[in-house]
Amino acid sequence: MNAGDREILADFERCRAKTLDVLKVVPPRLLSRTPRGEEATVSELFHHISAVVDGWMLRCMNDGGPMPPEYRQQSKPALAKILRASQRRLMKFFQAGGGRGRPMGRTFQRERDGKRYRFVGRNRVCYLTQHEVHHRGKIILALRQWGVKKIPFMPFDNKPVTKR
Repeated sequence: MNAGDREILADFERCRAKTLDVLKVVPPRLLSRTPRGEEATVSELFHHISAVVDGWMLRCMNDGGPMPPEYRQQSKPALAKILRASQRRLMKFFQAGGGRGRPMGRTFQRERDGKRYRFVGRNRVCYLTQHEVHHRGKIILALRQWGVKKIPFMPFDNKPVTKR
């Protein structure tokens, strides 16, 4: 696996870690609340983040894994469990081949609405990271509007650069 692909996967892992950090600060009573302008509850937004990864892994990458779990109102531990499971699923698939990461450079196809689309693996990992950031931002905005004060800091990167 090349350095760029390793960084794309590391970015996905950092993103998921921050999403789990946000989940930790959500008061349980707010999980069932729907932010203004949204149709989904906070719990549904967290579930959606996970289910989209599972859906892409199944329908585009054909990883042989299960369908995304059906949504039902879930506790913080249950949401954390499905978020971690979809993270492991993506990482296992894209690090396949003894860590060589060949799926990052493979082309995958997906059909939707009678049209066929092609994606390179690394493109899908970047898309899924961006999708997660988008929905996490919606959750954070709602939490701030509802008075939650201790929102985790979202650093650009949590690893210092070392010189070689």
